[in-house]
Amino acid sequence: MVCWFYGKGRAVKKGLAAVMLISLIQGGGQLLLTQVNTTISCFVPSCISLIVILLLGRTRMYKEEWSLKDSPIMNREFTKQEGEELPQGMTLVQAFVPYFLLSAITLIVLTIKPVHDLLGKFQFGFAFPETVTGYGHVNKASSSFSPLSPFTHASFFLLVSSLAGLIYYKKNGWIKEGGTKRVFVKSVSMTMPSGIAVIGLVIMSKIMDGTGQTAVLADGIAKVLGKAYIALVPFVGLLGTFMTGSNMSSNILFGGFQMTTANLLHVNPAAVLGAQSAGGSIGSAVSPSKIILGTTTANILGSEGEVLKRILMVTVPVTIAIGVFLFFMLAI
Repeated sequence: MVCWFYGKGRAVKKGLAAVMLISLIQGGGQLLLTQVNTTISCFVPSCISLIVILLLGRTRMYKEEWSLKDSPIMNREFTKQEGEELPQGMTLVQAFVPYFLLSAITLIVLTIKPVHDLLGKFQFGFAFPETVTGYGHVNKASSSFSPLSPFTHASFFLLVSSLAGLIYYKKNGWIKEGGTKRVFVKSVSMTMPSGIAVIGLVIMSKIMDGTGQTAVLADGIAKVLGKAYIALVPFVGLLGTFMTGSNMSSNILFGGFQMTTANLLHVNPAAVLGAQSAGGSIGSAVSPSKIILGTTTANILGSEGEVLKRILMVTVPVTIAIGVFLFFMLAI
């Protein structure tokens, strides 16, 4: 899709080999590693893909610089930042030191069981009483709701590797006087817009879930449509990710409902849950929080509407195709 947006047929032809290879590594790698550890099932294939991309850059097909001057989506003004200084004497391997460390820490903590069990012993969570809505939706009391294990959480791995990278770069003189402060100030200024949006969306989704709004709305639709609802399963997954910005959150919101509905309609719950997750994955492309993250990174804040309009032209037909396929597989 990115190739098509960049230069239609010419760009697709140029990038097809790389896209197919990376898709095989990330899709196949995720399929295999979910049998081992779901947390690393995406992270490890992504790291392998980075290495493969570097190797692809040395092949005859990709080692020569290639670009389209008439690309309809490129704004060349943002390709070069004024006043930026490149670190002198830094090699590519040295530049990736924090990523190497992040990979090592993640694999050690998550795959070596004694280490994971030891670090996972420390956890904390808040107690909440039982609540009941006017429509009878019950949230059971919890002495420790969704307890957090900080030393086995992804944010801990990121923090350690970032601090280690900061120390390493300062030791080698690649971060000058006042550079650390500038890094933090720029990071905060770039993440604040997306951070506020993500927090707001998560709060909204939790309120809808905790008050029973999500279950009531979805249950009503299912009762009205009957088996025709099967075609809408991936759209529910997409809606969940659109609201929360996370496929996992979408599955948390709607997974239980989708399985219950599948049982009520006497269809295969596994297929329904697969379509729910597929729709949620597609929804990541149109989630406002993800789009804001992208426009923030690309320094084009304010272009969210244009981005969403272009992405919808691709994501909606694909979601419809999944729904139609599921309907013919289960309902006919």
